[in-house]
Amino acid sequence: VLAGGAAQQPARGVLVEHVSCPSDPTQTYTLYLPSKYESSREWPLLLVFDPGARAARAADTFRAAAERFGWILAASENSRNGPWEPTLRAVNAMWPALLGGYAVDQRRVYTAGHSGGATVAWLVAQQTGQIAGVIASGQPNPESPIAKDKRFAWFGSAGHSDFNFLQVKNIDAMLSDARSP
Repeated sequence: VLAGGAAQQPARGVLVEHVSCPSDPTQTYTLYLPSKYESSREWPLLLVFDPGARAARAADTFRAAAERFGWILAASENSRNGPWEPTLRAVNAMWPALLGGYAVDQRRVYTAGHSGGATVAWLVAQQTGQIAGVIASGQPNPESPIAKDKRFAWFGSAGHSDFNFLQVKNIDAMLSDARSP
């Protein structure tokens, strides 16, 4: 934050690590704003969760596509496998920081994750009802079937020999029954 309370705009076209959340400075994330980012229009947002809190590595997976297609990326540096409370704290700090601090198209907010990060991506979508879609690698381990009023698009992946393969297929069937894309 600059003197006088004005927020400093992060660099564009590069991953910026250790961006603090205003509501809880102990919660940080890696941010990517496309090089053509302007606050005069709204941009889709992808929230990325890594099971080991390797935010820069996780965000870098999507960086080239985010630049090409004009997406904002934010990857939690605090969310990791383990108890839900620290992850919930990270999500609760990032959500208002991103939606209130950047020109985000709130109809185009997506989550992504691998393994335990896929579980976080799924739970954020299921619990908020404000996520347009989830990109998951491995089984997200949903706690309960999706509510019909909280549908979201789903892209799930698992290799044929991956022990998550059958569970991912089951999630596909469950979402198909709920008429989710």
